[in-house]
Order: sequence, then structure tokens, then C-alpha cells
Amino acid sequence: MQLPIKIRRTKQCPRCGLDYLISEPACPHCAGLSDSDVEKLKQQYEAEAPGERNLGWLFIYIAALIVVGMLIFGLSR
Repeated sequence: MQLPIKIRRTKQCPRCGLDYLISEPACPHCAGLSDSDVEKLKQQYEAEAPGERNLGWLFIYIAALIVVGMLIFGLSR
């Protein structure tokens, strides 16, 4: 059974640096914000981003361990 995959195309906002859907007419993150509010948004995102990056590496590490385990288990049979 194949699951449907939705591909959502995004682009990066030149003002705030966050990604948003191409179908959006303007960046929903910073549209209507003043320049000082955009700077606060950037600082908030940068403070939260390292945790998200670490989570991504954790999933890659776990996937690699599973693959290695499958290879070892498959070769020992």
C-alpha cells in the first residue's frame, strides 16, 4: 500500500528568513510587522532553532542505527 505524499513547495522570505508556501501572496510570518518586530521574530526563531536541528540529527542517528542493525541481523542468518 502506497501512502500519498504531499509535496509543499516553499520559498524563503527575504525579510524575515522564514519559509512559507509559494501559494501564499506574502510571508504570513512578517506581513504587517514593523522592522523592529521582524528583528524580534528573527531572534525568537534563532533561539528555538538549535533544538529543532538537534532533533533532526537525532532522527538521522536512530535511522542509521536501525539500518546497521538490519544489516548485521541479515548477514548473521
